[in-house]
Amino acid sequence: AHFHVRRFEAELLQQPLLSPAGFNSQWVNGGTIESKTIEFYLETALVDRPDMGWTSRLNFDRTEQEITELNIPAYRTGYFYVREGEVLGTYYGTVWASDCSQLAPGIDCSLFQKNDLGHLVYVGAGNSWRDGLSKDLWGSNYELTDSNGDIRQFGWGLPVRALGTGPLGEEGSDFLYMGNSTPDFNLSWGNTFRWNNLSVYALLDGEFGADVYNQTRHYGYRDQTSGDQDMFGLPDELKKPIPYHQLLYNVNANSAWFVEDGTFMKLREMSIRYQFDRDMVRSWFGGAMGMDGLSVNLIGRNLWTWTDYQGYDPESGTSSQGSGGGSAAIGRVDNFGYPNYRTLSASIEVVF
Repeated sequence: AHFHVRRFEAELLQQPLLSPAGFNSQWVNGGTIESKTIEFYLETALVDRPDMGWTSRLNFDRTEQEITELNIPAYRTGYFYVREGEVLGTYYGTVWASDCSQLAPGIDCSLFQKNDLGHLVYVGAGNSWRDGLSKDLWGSNYELTDSNGDIRQFGWGLPVRALGTGPLGEEGSDFLYMGNSTPDFNLSWGNTFRWNNLSVYALLDGEFGADVYNQTRHYGYRDQTSGDQDMFGLPDELKKPIPYHQLLYNVNANSAWFVEDGTFMKLREMSIRYQFDRDMVRSWFGGAMGMDGLSVNLIGRNLWTWTDYQGYDPESGTSSQGSGGGSAAIGRVDNFGYPNYRTLSASIEVVF
């Protein structure tokens, strides 16, 4: 097991610039990041005999990091917000209310219900969120007054922007924390099994707790091509009108609806190797060709992925300015990129 504490000073950050500067951004020595990493591995031979062997190895690591000093003003970069005291790779934007505490103060929460998608929506007295079509309520708009005397408008059955204390301290801000691209931990488990001349290797590799911004799904809402918008076959009580998904689309601005749990486990690699007996090889090819050894190897990589992520591959990222630091490991944005390929290969090893 290992434990590391690191402090990176003169952190390189891509700071946005105002348009009159003539450039969109500038790399600056912006501050300091402190990180703590714990690594643990365990390797053991479960079976160790001349004709059979089984070796297993478990790897675990966890990293925590924080921007402890920022020498430039806090700024937004794509889907991320960079400020002192924050974790690098934190998503900020519009969050959709799921409970009464996220409504404006003084709003009567008895007029709202949580629907099947987990959104708190206005339904009015005596109604249910299931009544949109049966009572012809979709498209209706209502006004409520909060405790500050401000008039708030609500569309019947539509998601409501969550309000709270924003990152700069304003009450009622709707610029809120949406998630973070740093995983809680990584875990891998590799096994090598040998029986006589046959050996099999398999590696399971997983990342747990990291959020991914699914921009590909986000743009599907914009273009009305997402399967989420297909209401065919659903009972009337579950059907949502086009404005419902257009509101979640949020006019192409950051929307927490598209921040997804990117937890995954992959069969990262598997190989099967057979080594022919040396005496057999010599009897077959030793005289004419001088061969002394022969083995055949089949290798597969990225063979299977277990995840609840709705995109093609949770292992997505971008190194563009929107990554917040120029690293795809931090900039976990799924932006129409190709998923990691599944590859199958074979090799023949000949020893002379």
